[in-house]
Amino acid sequence: MRRRSWLIGLLLVTSACTSTAGSTTNSPVTSTALTTTTSVVTTATVSPTATMTVPPNGVMLVSVTDGDTITVRIEGGATESVRLIGINTPESGECLAKEATVALTALLDAGPLRLQSDVSDRDQYGRLLRYVFAGDVFVNEALVRSGHALARRYEPDTSMAPVLEAAQQEAIDASRGQWDSSACGQSISASIEIVALAYDPPGSNDNQNLNEEWVALQNTGRLEVGLSGWGIKDESASHRYAFPNDFFLGPGSLVVVHTGCGADGSEHLYWCNTGSSIWNNSGDTVFVSDPAGNIVTFLAYDATRPSNRIGDLPSDGLTTTASTTTVVSNTTTATTNATTPSTTATQPLNSGNSKNCSDFATHAEAQAWHDTYFPYYGDVAGLDSDNDGVACESLP
Repeated sequence: MRRRSWLIGLLLVTSACTSTAGSTTNSPVTSTALTTTTSVVTTATVSPTATMTVPPNGVMLVSVTDGDTITVRIEGGATESVRLIGINTPESGECLAKEATVALTALLDAGPLRLQSDVSDRDQYGRLLRYVFAGDVFVNEALVRSGHALARRYEPDTSMAPVLEAAQQEAIDASRGQWDSSACGQSISASIEIVALAYDPPGSNDNQNLNEEWVALQNTGRLEVGLSGWGIKDESASHRYAFPNDFFLGPGSLVVVHTGCGADGSEHLYWCNTGSSIWNNSGDTVFVSDPAGNIVTFLAYDATRPSNRIGDLPSDGLTTTASTTTVVSNTTTATTNATTPSTTATQPLNSGNSKNCSDFATHAEAQAWHDTYFPYYGDVAGLDSDNDGVACESLP
C-alpha cells in the first residue's frame, strides 16, 4: 500500500514545521503493515506534471484565504469566494497550514487566472467550486503534487480526480510534505499500526449505530507507547480525535476507537462524534498522527470493497492476540496475517528483552522463539529489527 495506494500529500515551504524550500532529504511516512521505503531526496516544487493550455477568463485575484480558498474579482465587477475543488489542505492551526497558503499564493503568480467548473456551481457556504489555472499551471494538481494538499473526491465534482490522485501518489512516493515522517517536527519511534476498520456499521442508517463504526490500532513493537497527544483524523476538515491523557498501549496490545460515546477503558475508547458517522462508506483515509502532527501511519479504502470492514478483531481479547490486517487501495488488496495464538494455547509468561540474535545458532531457532512470544507481547526481544516478521535474518 505504501507504494501503490491512492492516498494523500503535503510538503515543505518554510517554517519550523518543516524544512525550507530547496533540496532536502525526506523520510517516508509508514503506511499500515507495509515494508519501509527508502528515503528520497527531493526538491520542493509546486509545478504540475504537465502544463495545460487554458486561456484566461477575466479573473483577478483579490486575496488568498488559506491553502484551498481564494477571493477573486470576476470580469464585470463581482467579487467571489472560490473553493478549489478536489483537494483539501490543513486547517488553520494545523501543521503545514501556513505552508499550503504560501504555496497557493506563489502558484497564482504563474499567469492569468482561469476558473473551470465541474458539476456543482457553489457549496453550502455560497463559495464558487472551481478548478483553478494560473497561466498553464493547474493549481489544484500542483498543490497535491508538491504535498501541500490532499486529493479528495467531493461528489459529484470528480472529473479531475484521476489527475489529482496520480499527483498525490507521486507526493507519497517522494515522501513530500506530510509524507515525510518528520514534516511537523521530530518524529516518534513507535510501531503503531491500523489493523482493522469497520466503516459501514450494520443497519440502513450509520448515524444510528455509531459504536459499531470503529478503527482498531495495535502496538506491534516491543515497548509500551504513550498515546497522549496522538490523534486520528479522516480526509475531512472537521473530524479530529485526540487520545486521552496518560493512555498507554502495551506491546502487542490493541485498542478500538468507536465513533459514538461511551466510557473509555484500556481496550475501548470513544470518539463521541454525535449525530453523524465519520468513515465514509464510499471511501476515505484513516490517519494516525503523533503529538507533533506527523502522520505515523494511514490506511485508505475505496468504494470497490466487497465488505463493510477491513480486517477484524480477535475473538479472545484485544491484549493477547495479533490480528489480520487488510490494506486497501483503489486497485489492490493485500493481506498480511500476523502470527495468532491457538485458542487452546497457554499464554507464556512475558520473557521481556532477555534474548538477542547471538543466543541462537540458526534463524529457525530464533524464529521459533520469536513466534512463541510475539502473538502475546510483540517483538519483546527486538529480534525482528525491520518489523517484517522475520527474526534474526543474518543467522544461517
